[in-house]
Amino acid sequence: MIDSKTLELPPAPAKRSKFLLRACKALAVGIMWFGLLLLNLWAVAAIYVDSRIASMRIVFVVIYLVVEILLLVTTRRRRGFYSLICPCVVLVWWLSLKPVDDANWRQDVARRAWAEIDGDKVTIHNLRNCDYRSEVEYTNCWTDRTFSLSELRGTDFFFINWGVRWIGHPIVSFDFGNNQHLAFSIEARYRPGQAYSAILGFFRQYELIFIAADERDVIRLRTNYRKNEEVYMYRTSAPADIARKFFLTYLAATAGMSSQFCCPKQVWMKPRNWLIGFETKWGSQRLRWENKGYGSLSA
Repeated sequence: MIDSKTLELPPAPAKRSKFLLRACKALAVGIMWFGLLLLNLWAVAAIYVDSRIASMRIVFVVIYLVVEILLLVTTRRRRGFYSLICPCVVLVWWLSLKPVDDANWRQDVARRAWAEIDGDKVTIHNLRNCDYRSEVEYTNCWTDRTFSLSELRGTDFFFINWGVRWIGHPIVSFDFGNNQHLAFSIEARYRPGQAYSAILGFFRQYELIFIAADERDVIRLRTNYRKNEEVYMYRTSAPADIARKFFLTYLAATAGMSSQFCCPKQVWMKPRNWLIGFETKWGSQRLRWENKGYGSLSA
């Protein structure tokens, strides 16, 4: 006769639960270390890209890696915690970097616009109105121009796309009648020889500037001289009073926008959002398009 005690086996669910617990723990540890790896890669890239002393970039990167490795090797308990010290120090330094306003800027972004309001009259100083011969060859014409708020008729919205879905550049233009259109464009502020890079844009390499320009400048540059850019124009349905408030909001944003870094983010206007709507038909605007000498239009 077989003793029933000899047939007793440890319950299978207990082994299975222990295995799942270990697997989850290993997965969590793996995710943690992978996150730390990405964080350290970002820190190394930030040191190399954003270091203000170009000749010391490699030295700073080597120092960072040596300190990080020493922390990993010499600590046993809370190793993950100690490995966060170096990336956090880099993050604090990186966030402390400040943009400058008096650098050697490229001529088309050398001046910052500002406005004076005297009753119904608004004078825009440092309004850009370049006479382009090519994308990089132009006569840099900075001027002052006065507009009457009472003559503001409407608002146009331009959207520039360069072939990348969901990404583009907006320009808002205000119609003051008599073929006067004042456009605002928020752009990266380049130094001579500098060009935009999407990767470098994630670091603190580009400052932002609020460009107030004659519409012939910022639109004709993109329709006639830049390659692989499509310009879409939308006539908004905003009445004159809403357009006026929108315009004054832009002036306030221009005055309040000190040097900022350019990064993948939204520049919000106050108050919150302006729901102004768009007109799908704008037939008479084609004549304006031709009179101003713009190139091809995407509608």
